[in-house]
Amino acid sequence: MTDSHRKFVSVIVPVYKDWHKAERCIEALSLQTYPRDWYEIIVVDNDESSPGHQLLHDCILISEPKPGSYAARNAGLQIAKGEILAFTDADCLPDKRWLENAVSYLAERQVDRLAGHVEIFFQEPGYSLAHTYEKAFAFNQKSYAADGHSVTANLFAYRYVFEKVGHFNQEMMSGGDFEWNRRATKQGFSLAYCESSVVFHPARTSMREIRQKALRVAGGQIYRLPRFWFLRAFMPPIGVARSLATKNNLTVTEKIIAFFLAYSMKLYKLKAIVLVKFGMSKPARL
Repeated sequence: MTDSHRKFVSVIVPVYKDWHKAERCIEALSLQTYPRDWYEIIVVDNDESSPGHQLLHDCILISEPKPGSYAARNAGLQIAKGEILAFTDADCLPDKRWLENAVSYLAERQVDRLAGHVEIFFQEPGYSLAHTYEKAFAFNQKSYAADGHSVTANLFAYRYVFEKVGHFNQEMMSGGDFEWNRRATKQGFSLAYCESSVVFHPARTSMREIRQKALRVAGGQIYRLPRFWFLRAFMPPIGVARSLATKNNLTVTEKIIAFFLAYSMKLYKLKAIVLVKFGMSKPARL
């Protein structure tokens, strides 16, 4: 990387209670190949009942009592000094070249935003329905970027994009990354996918965890429901079937299982959306 490509980067990591995983994430961030004096790590404690924490690595620790990871990310944005703003999750492990590769890619391709690769890993050996579901559906950043959005597990953007687009919608418990990126795309800011800027994300180990995520996602979807959403929600996910047919990392049996799991999760999310939309439940925070 040439000196002209170097930009000061602010890395923002929201944390809600899971400090064991957060410490591993912060350690990985402290070991980046990108020069340490060219980036800052901002950790945002999003637990309103937190007793406070003493972090082992050099970073900035602030608190944001308003519930929600997007409120926490906005708090980090308020104090960030970087020309480039980088986001990852507390349970992710960034590759040591995560920052270096992303900054180089942004400069060389002259794009406004970057969706980095999210590689899932399985913490426990053996087979489970959850493993099949995660193999099939977890974090397809290349596809997301082609559609104009990215998850905040691995997102980079120049400061000027946030200055024009605004911050995340902090009323959302889920989907705020997609909502913000849609605003940015609508305003003409470019987004590219970078396969070499990698974070590793643990796969969910049980269908219970996947259903919990579905509840959180349902809370975000009530802000962007299409017309006739209720009727369409009962239809089998034909688009999912087409996508599964192209996946070389799944056997035929796994593709069939993944399709029926996707349909069951679609109906599960429908129930959650109905409960939230009609005030019988609140968006889940996980």
